Order: sequence, then structure tokens, then C-alpha cells
Amino acid sequence: MAPPGQDTFSCHVINPEKNLHEIHMLKRTVSVYKIYFFLMAMVLGVALYIGYELMVHDVYQDPLTTEQRRWLTAHDGKIRMAPIPYWEPMEIFDENGNYSGLVAEFIKLLEKKLKFKLNLVHENSWEEILNKAQAGEIDVLSAAKSTPERDLYLVWTEPYLDIPNVIITRKSYKGELTLEDLADKRVGMMGKYVITEYVESTYKEIKIVKLKNDLDGLMRVSLGDLDAVIVEFPYASYAIGREKITNLRIAGEVKYRSLQSIGIRKDWPILRDILGKGLSMITTAERKEILGKWMYLMDTPFYQKKQFWYIFAASVVTSIFIAGIVTIWNLSLQKKVNEKTREIVNQLAEKEKISSKLLKSQQRLSTLIGNFPGMAYRHYFSESDPEWPMEYISPGGYELTGYKTLCGPGLENFFFNVVVHPEDGIYNRKKIITALKRGKPFKIIYRIKTRSGKQKWVWEQGVGILNSDGIMDSVEGFVTDITSYVNAERDLKSSKKLFQDLVMNSPVGISIVQKDSIVYFNPELKKLLGNKPDQFDLKKLDRIHPDDLGAANLFFDKIKQGQVSREEPHLRIMTLNDGEGIEHCKWVHCRAARIEYGGVKSILLIMLDITHAKDLERMVAIDDKMASLGRAAANIAHEIRNPLSGIYLYLSGMERKGFKRGFHGEIKESVDLIRDAATDIETVIKRILDFSRMGVPKFNIMDANVAARESLELSKVSIIRNNIQLQVNLDSKPLLCKADYNLLQRVILNLLSNAAEAMRNMTDEKRIVLSSGRKNKRIWISISDSGPGVPEETREFIFDPFYTTKSDGTGIGLSLCHKIIADHNGSISVGDSKIGGAEFVVMIPAHGGARG
Repeated sequence: MAPPGQDTFSCHVINPEKNLHEIHMLKRTVSVYKIYFFLMAMVLGVALYIGYELMVHDVYQDPLTTEQRRWLTAHDGKIRMAPIPYWEPMEIFDENGNYSGLVAEFIKLLEKKLKFKLNLVHENSWEEILNKAQAGEIDVLSAAKSTPERDLYLVWTEPYLDIPNVIITRKSYKGELTLEDLADKRVGMMGKYVITEYVESTYKEIKIVKLKNDLDGLMRVSLGDLDAVIVEFPYASYAIGREKITNLRIAGEVKYRSLQSIGIRKDWPILRDILGKGLSMITTAERKEILGKWMYLMDTPFYQKKQFWYIFAASVVTSIFIAGIVTIWNLSLQKKVNEKTREIVNQLAEKEKISSKLLKSQQRLSTLIGNFPGMAYRHYFSESDPEWPMEYISPGGYELTGYKTLCGPGLENFFFNVVVHPEDGIYNRKKIITALKRGKPFKIIYRIKTRSGKQKWVWEQGVGILNSDGIMDSVEGFVTDITSYVNAERDLKSSKKLFQDLVMNSPVGISIVQKDSIVYFNPELKKLLGNKPDQFDLKKLDRIHPDDLGAANLFFDKIKQGQVSREEPHLRIMTLNDGEGIEHCKWVHCRAARIEYGGVKSILLIMLDITHAKDLERMVAIDDKMASLGRAAANIAHEIRNPLSGIYLYLSGMERKGFKRGFHGEIKESVDLIRDAATDIETVIKRILDFSRMGVPKFNIMDANVAARESLELSKVSIIRNNIQLQVNLDSKPLLCKADYNLLQRVILNLLSNAAEAMRNMTDEKRIVLSSGRKNKRIWISISDSGPGVPEETREFIFDPFYTTKSDGTGIGLSLCHKIIADHNGSISVGDSKIGGAEFVVMIPAHGGARG
């Protein structure tokens, strides 16, 4: 409170004196000159850099002769060039047809330097490109190697790319390898390439395995099917990174280099000379930049480049020069400021001696308020008068709002009308009036707009001041900036929401348990377990597979007792498929950890769906088992066939003798029965030999729908004869894939036959549904029936060799189907169909192409 008869604040009492004003002017001058010299330094630095660039870069000069330029202008946009398909990362076409890659970078740079455009032609294979180039339908090859055969119809520029070929092995092979070290090793290489012909002719002791594409070789080395593969270094680094093959390494480099040139039709030597000049214009720096981008080579560090040191030296000299000028000027100005400060201090000391105690009190109060980290104010107040003119605002108002003057003549309501956010002004007035009527202080939070247009959040606290008559006629208060606190609170809420979104959308089931109660249960866990139970007694869940209840009970009991088990069991959970009421079995990996949630010790329970991993594990086990049984089956079939041939001979002899002696009747009937039994044995032997002799599929690009329709036609008569309704839902678009047509047809026929066989003795409605489609990069074919289905407990065994539930079955059919689809890099699975029986789904990769 102010002393009696004195105002608490006054706009005139604490206005700066003349000398103080001069100090502020000097300080402002110092700041202005600092900004001026900083800007001058920036301008000088930019000028030096531009000058350097002008020195090191020449103005463009056309390297072509008049005749060459005229020819190139006449053919601009008409020269046909065919990039090599499926040659990542050398040449790449994305889904939108955009052309990129290492070779593409050189071609685009060549177009830029020669100021012309090529006409890109898309072809399906390297062989097709060579054929069309020989026929004159393609003018330019972007990158290839000169050979005697190609020289008959092409001329070449000087080589502009030297692509190293490297030896790729598994990381378990230690040390460096050369071609000599690969003797007697199985080494994968692409056929019909110069490097392959070189290795075949020079290192005949290497066992070369021809590949369908380079990625096939990398995958086979990763799986241990090959000892090594020889590929181009750019593709190796690109494919290993893209496919995330973590167990491979570069073990050595082949001395033979792939020198790549641009090939031009033989009747256009002028174009060869033009492109040769363009290639010579590509600088070493540009070449390094392209190779470093696509071949992951180490470029020269920036601190080893002359350009960096030129710019750095110029900047240092400029900075030292400007710093010296600024320092001298600052010392001069600082001297004047110090002299003026001493003069003012002396004047103030004199004034303090002659000032009254009241003036000292007011000055101390003003100094205290002026140093507040906010704005102190005083304004007139009347409940009936909407205008509350400001009588005083402390210097802190400038720091808060950016306005130097907030009160005075003509600015009485400036703070309320201009600074306070218009949406908050009326609300503030109502809250202030309500508090002052009750004789209490008020506290409000609202927004203001600074002079620069920035929005700030402020906190204000004020109280009513009574005059000598006990009537409230003014309000004094304080306003401080709380923007950082508001932003921090908002960021905290945003962070909590982000964390919540991550957990809510996590593909991992997450729950938090406190004192036998589940306090959190994310949607993914709901998909696995159903609705959240009230108490943590998961032993009562009926969705846990019966065979896993023991492990589940032990794990959950330890959690309830507060013991976080080090064991992480794998459990099977029965789940519903998309609300269709069809149950599917999923494998989940369980893990528990101690955490603190909401200040309470809790247990974090995580369930991860590992069904796909289990399926892959099962498929690998089946493949191993099939390989072993195949070898055994071949031996067994061979051993049985020899005595079986003897049985046929004896039967033929018995028939001849019996016929001569007139024995017919029961003896002939017995001979026929023995022959039929031998024929059945021969059939089984033939299927066993088919199983053991399954060769490498002959892949061709085909439409899977065609194989499905052909299989349907072959089995339609049998299906209709057995009164089975047939429904066909094949995709309307061609489903292109790279597969062996006969083997894929064989799988579909086998599945259709099994479906019909399963419903043979049914009296209810019999239905078979054949469907197909494409999902992401895979093609699927499904065969569903309305038969008895496949029990859950036998599904994991039905693809095992010689496992069957039929009394007259061999258990080979589904094993053969599984092996055929596995050779196609696909999968086959069984589940419940929507029409009540079993559903077999075959999935194989869609056609994506490979470099030919």
C-alpha cells in the first residue's frame, strides 16, 4: 500500500531522466552498429563465396560442332533408348514409371550437359532389348559391354562405368576369397553373361550353378544351398539392404571388371561421337557423387577438399577483420557509456542527499516494480463505467507486450482494447467484477497479443484499492508470462496421447496388472483373449488351447504371486476370425516385467502373435522330413519293384500252364486277384518314385487363373457325377506369376479331388468353391468345401509325408502339394471354410520380373 496521500504508482514519477535517456540511446547505438557489422560480414562472406564459385565454374560452352548440334537438334526426343529392366540399383522404374538408378543418374547428367532428351522405351528383358537393337528398333543401350557379337550391329563410346564383381558368402566363412579359393565349391552365377563365360572357361574346377536371377543366388547362399554367389557389387549392396539379409558378407572381389559403355546403332557413328563428348564433360566430382550415392563408396571428407579450405580461410579472415572493427568501436562506445554512467551516478547521489524520505520510498518501490519479471499496473475502476483507463504500467510491460508505451494521454484503454485477446476480454471483466464485489482478490488466465503478433498466455492477480472514504476506486495487480508453462502442459498432454496411441495401435497385446486386477487392456490383446476379465484369473479363459493349460497356469500363478518368471512360454489361443464365428488357433509369446504404473508397483504382461513364425518353423521341419523320407522312399520303391517283377513273371507262367491244363475257375480268379494286388502295389511304388524324383520346377510366366480353370475342367465330370455344386469366384484380371504350369495344375487337381473325396458319403448338400485373387505381392487360390473339415489337432500333421486319415490313402498327395508350393517360394495352409468344411489356401509370389 502507498503512504497516505500518495499514489502507489505514477506514470510521471518514474519516467527516465535526461541522462538515463542518453545512456539508453548510446546502448541502442551500440546494438545498431553490432547488427550493421553482422550484416556486413554476412554480405562479404556471400560475396566471397559467389566469387569463388564464378572462378571455379566456367560458363557453359557447347562442345559440339555445328553439324553435330544440327543433327542432335533434329533428333531431340526421338532417339530410342531401352533401359535394362530389373537391374537394380543401376536402372529402376518405380510404380509410377519414374526412371532412376546409378546409370540413370549418368544418362540424366548427359542429357543436361548436351541439352537434349532421349526417348525411353520399356522392354521386358535384356534378351528382348538385344534382339530389337539388332533389328534397328532400339537406337541406344544405356550401359553394356562390347562383345564381338554385339559389335556387328552396335558402335560404342569409351567405357564410363567400371562395375566390380564381388564374391558373396555367409558370414561364417572367414577371411578373403579369390576365384582360386572357390575350387570344388558350388557357386551361383547368372547365365548368358560375359563374366559367367569368363569364369566357366578360366576356372573349370568351380561348380557353377546357373541362377534365374541374382536375388535367387543371394537367398540360396543365405540358406546354405550354395557356397557363394558372384554378383555385381551395386546390386549386392542394394539387394542385401532391401531384403535385410543379415548373414551375408562380401568375401572378395573378382579381378574381371565389367566395363560399361553406351551402345549406339552402327549406322549412327555421329551419335557415338556426340555422346562421347558429353561423357568427357562429366567431372570427377560429379562422378564421385553419383557412385557414392548408389554404390555406398567413401567420398572425400569435406575437410579434405580445397573448396572447403578456401571458403574457411576467407571466412576466418573476414571474421577477424570485422571482429577487430567491432571491438574497437565497442571499446570507444563503452568508454562513453562508462563516463556517462559515472556522471549520472554522481548526479543521482547528489539528488539522494537532498531528496525527502518519501521520495526515497517511492524510488525504491519503483525500482522493485521495474525489476519484476512481469508487468505491474494500476487502473481506475467503476462497476457502472465499462471504461477502466490505465493509470500506470511498469517497465516490465514492454518486455511482456513489446509496446514501449501502454498508458498515458490517448492510451487509457489501449491494454484492454488492443493487447488483451478479444475472445478473453469480456470473460475477464466479468470474473474481475464478481471477485471485487465479494471483496476478494481475483486470479485469471488469458491470452494477449504482442506487438509482433505473437500470442502469449499470462497469469494475472489483482486486488481492489479503497480510497479515504472506504470506496473502491482502483485496482492494482500483476501480470506475468506463463506461456512456457502452458506449452509444457500441452506438450505433456500431447506426449501422453502419443504414447497412448502407440500402445493402442501396437501389434503387440499389452496389459497392466495391479493387485490381481487388470487396469489396462489394449485392443490387440482384446483380439487375442476377448473382452477384459474383471479379475486377473486368466486360467478361467476358455480360449487357451487345452494342451497349453499347464504351462499357462504355471506362468500366470507366478505373475499373481508377484514373481516375474524368466520363462517366456509359447501358448496357443483360439480366436474368432473377423467376427465370422470361425475359430482359428494363434501362437502367442508371453512375457512379464515389473513396472511402476500410476505410482503403484505393477506387472506388465505382453503377448506377441508369433503364428507366422511357428508356421515357417513347421514348414522348414516338413521340408527336412520330406527330403529324408524322399531318399528312403526311393530305396524302398527300388527294393519292392524287383520282387514285384518276379511276381508278374510267375503269374504269367501260371496262366499259361493253367490254360494248357484247362484250369480256369477259382485258380484263374485267384491269379487275377493277385495281379490286381500287384498292380495296386505298382501304383503305390510309382507315387513313391514321383515323390522322390520331384525335380526343379520349370518356371514360366503364366496366368494362375488359366491353370485353375484347366484343373476345374479336368475334374468337373467327377464333381458333377457326385452331385457336388460348384461355385467359381476367380479374379477377373489375369494373375501373372512365375510358376511351373503342370505342377501348379497338379496341386489344384489334388486339392479338388480331396474335397470331392471328403464329401463322397455325405447326404447333405455338397458344395465346392474355387476362388482366386491377389493380395499385396502374392497370388492366392483357395478350394473350400462343405464337408466334415479337418480337425484342429490333425492340421499340423496333414502335410507330413505318409500321414493320412483315409483307410486306402498313402499320405503322399498333400506332401507333394506342400513340396511343389514350397519350391515356388509359396505357402499352403488349411483352415475352416465359410460353408462349413475345410479351406485350403495356396499362396505364391506374383510376377515381378528379373533381369534376363
